[in-house]
Amino acid sequence: MNVRAGCRLLAVLSIFGTATTLHAAPADDLGSPSQETRDAASRTLRETYRPSSREHWDRVVAGLHMGDRKEQILAQLEPYHPKPGFSMAGGGAYSENYQLDDLWSLRCDYAQKDDRLFSCELSRFARRGWVDPPKRFTGAWVTYFANGQKSSEREYADGQVVGDDISFDEEGRRIMMQRHDPDDNTHIEETGYYPSGRISRHGEYRGTNHRSYSTGTWKEYYEDGRVKSERTFEDTGMNGTFTEYNENGSVKSRKVYKDGIVNTR
Repeated sequence: MNVRAGCRLLAVLSIFGTATTLHAAPADDLGSPSQETRDAASRTLRETYRPSSREHWDRVVAGLHMGDRKEQILAQLEPYHPKPGFSMAGGGAYSENYQLDDLWSLRCDYAQKDDRLFSCELSRFARRGWVDPPKRFTGAWVTYFANGQKSSEREYADGQVVGDDISFDEEGRRIMMQRHDPDDNTHIEETGYYPSGRISRHGEYRGTNHRSYSTGTWKEYYEDGRVKSERTFEDTGMNGTFTEYNENGSVKSRKVYKDGIVNTR
């Protein structure tokens, strides 16, 4: 083999060798259908992730002008490639949310009559790397925030959520757990948590993913464990007494509901 041919061969081997070792960035791997790949990416991100500065986005938001039309606002944000989020409308106005990066979200409020901006708010909202499990999946399915912390952890059996369905905040703290009755998949028990880990609320649902309703007694708690409110639900809505308590345990308010409507009689 002459030198020129050998060089060509080495170049080809180098190209293919490089191609076979290419990997997606850890942030992209959070959207992988492989649990092993997502787990590995999350470990890397927990060690390497550096959150963006709020000061940077404060300066961007300060450059938006009240009274500008939506297309002008979007043109100003376009260099940052914002991703559209949820929106809502009512009362002659509508709101649109834009995910600016992995950590910060911007809500813009526009007048419906002329699409002019009248209010905006920057808030911390960590991006979740959700990906659906395969059909008829059985086992644990874990997804992560962009910083590598757990976002959700669910148990599946044959494609259905069973057992515990746990949600976490961006710091990896459990904020909600829904426990699915293994013998009755229409029965779901929900518990909410404060960042400290103490219970903030507890109650039950009946129904399916397509339609569910609160049932039985729901309680909210102050962080010290004292009851904050107590109400009772049936399939027709809130029924019975809804009681709110002050932190010292005294009654703050009490109303009686029938089929979701306050009974004034």
